[in-house]
Amino acid sequence: MARMSECSVQLIGFIGNETIEVRTTRDGTPIVNLSISENVSVPGDEGEEREEKTFWHDAVADGALAEKVIGKYARQGAYVFIRGVMRYRPVKSINKDGKEYNGREAYVKIREFRLLDAPPKNES
Repeated sequence: MARMSECSVQLIGFIGNETIEVRTTRDGTPIVNLSISENVSVPGDEGEEREEKTFWHDAVADGALAEKVIGKYARQGAYVFIRGVMRYRPVKSINKDGKEYNGREAYVKIREFRLLDAPPKNES
């Protein structure tokens, strides 16, 4: 029997979605997509100061986690911790020569979600 492995991911960052929308798949499973920002300080070129960069990560949750936790409590700007596994989905892309090719896009399949600090609610 072959040994199995997986790429475990932990992210701490901010939710970038303007709205958190829980959708339902054809089989009735609730699902939500999140965009999580990771703010890091990276070394500048030789002799230059460090610079701040933001990287964005796609994340997907389903089932009760999507519907009863993320859909109910998450909102844009919330500081969150997510733990999950790296997954890939097929995408059609266009290369620099304008030719279409089949690529793949990475995302995190969320298994654990925690609000670390939520932004104030809009009172409007």
